[in-house]
Amino acid sequence: MSTSHFFNNKLVKLPGAYSRIKAESPALFSNADYSKVLILNTNPDYAFGGSVTGQVTTGGDAFYRFKTLPEARAFFKSGYLWYVVQQLFQPSKLQGRQGISELQVMNALTSTAPLITMSIAASGASLVLYVKDESANGNGVKKDVSAVEDRPEVNLKSGYALSLEAGTKDPTKFVIKLWQGTYKGEWTDGLSYDGVSVADAIPELIIASPEISTVNEFVAWANADETFNMGFKVKSSANGTFVPGDITSNKFVLATGGAAAYNPNDLTKAFDLLKNGDFSIVLSLNKVGDTNADTLNASLQYFVQSETRFHKYLAVAGSGTFNTDLAAAQGFNSEYVWCIYGTPRKASSLMPLGYREFDSLSLAASVVGRIAGLPPQVPGTFKDIDIDGLKTPLTEGQLEDALDSGLMTVNWDDDLRVFCITRAINTLQNNANLQNPDGSTFSIQISRICTQLNVEVVVNAKKQIFSSNETANLFTVSTSYLKNWIKSYLSTKIATPQQDNLILGIKDVSVEKQGDALYASYEFYPNSEVAFLFFTGIAIY
Repeated sequence: MSTSHFFNNKLVKLPGAYSRIKAESPALFSNADYSKVLILNTNPDYAFGGSVTGQVTTGGDAFYRFKTLPEARAFFKSGYLWYVVQQLFQPSKLQGRQGISELQVMNALTSTAPLITMSIAASGASLVLYVKDESANGNGVKKDVSAVEDRPEVNLKSGYALSLEAGTKDPTKFVIKLWQGTYKGEWTDGLSYDGVSVADAIPELIIASPEISTVNEFVAWANADETFNMGFKVKSSANGTFVPGDITSNKFVLATGGAAAYNPNDLTKAFDLLKNGDFSIVLSLNKVGDTNADTLNASLQYFVQSETRFHKYLAVAGSGTFNTDLAAAQGFNSEYVWCIYGTPRKASSLMPLGYREFDSLSLAASVVGRIAGLPPQVPGTFKDIDIDGLKTPLTEGQLEDALDSGLMTVNWDDDLRVFCITRAINTLQNNANLQNPDGSTFSIQISRICTQLNVEVVVNAKKQIFSSNETANLFTVSTSYLKNWIKSYLSTKIATPQQDNLILGIKDVSVEKQGDALYASYEFYPNSEVAFLFFTGIAIY
């Protein structure tokens, strides 16, 4: 009697070599980032770098990414955003608590670059430089306009300036130096953002040329130097030889003429450039009640809900007036918009009362940084925030009203001994149930889980099914293949005793063919937050 084997759906009795091909879903899936935050700036006061309608840097080139706080602060050299970005990257007092992983910035503005124009004695010689920090923030400002000792390394307050000096190795040659002021600007309390006064803010030498004799020598070096081209560009030049008298004429040359303004068309351009972006949250710089804030925030809300490739989230700072912010949250009425109330205080030895009071934008940045730094399945509720007080603490009744109206708040928790997020909620007004029949939810945590799954399914499917198959057809991508692929992906997202994750389980995965499309559906149990603990103690006598 011959032995037999069941292989490739056949009973095989004859000896020999047999083969079959099986399609299996790849085991490795990429995780989409959930902690990238976008600032889409329409305020000229906050403008650094280029703009969507810029002069030197424009369009998609005026899009900037920063993975660390020092990188972001090097970009925002002064002004309120220099302070605010710290709250995004470092939202907690506690060690090991992560903030955002990346800050993305684009100026939805029309901007003009400042110019640095040298005075050169040689007949016909000239040199004009662009400053790439377009807007008035790039213009050079002196600390003291009447200073006798007038050198940029001493008297430059903010913006940029140039100086011409004699060479050190060869005193008959010359060195062009470019300087940047380091004063960070001041808050409404009259103190600088970093606590350093104007007098103590020492200007920084950005770059110095090699020792040169002519304009053309400088231009040849400048066009090839990477550091120079990061911040400057040669606008025009005409060759000539420098002479000692040029040092006096160019001892302190300020950058001038930089300007920026907002035009609604600039925002439209920015939306078109960013609609396929990989950010997760947009932090609006338009607080409730600010001039044009309603119009700008309405445009941002439409963008994150209807124009981006995947749903994003919009975070809006409240006005600091409770009833006004309640009404604003009710007006947004969206799973994808967060409205955040509160005016924070930060401890400071520089103030008589022992604290400085900032505005709601800095608190909103802290809340965004804290939530964004958490994996989607980790609730923001009860997470601490790096503040030391609130201008107007809310009563228990007001906190309850805020929850009902979809207004996110921060409060002092006596048990935890920290200021923390009361509950991480969005502005959806249909908020009586944790999850509605249409899948919408007031819970930021559940919404982030759903968004994360949606993004990862689409991105991984495109990479693994369309990219890895030379011919994506019904043979290579059958209904059973896709069903197995979905199960394989979702299984990597199920929480285990060893690792927390997005979901607790899956069921009812199905795939249906319609023409040249496959329609897949699946059900999952989100790893939703535990927001309440109720204990009943029974005394036994």
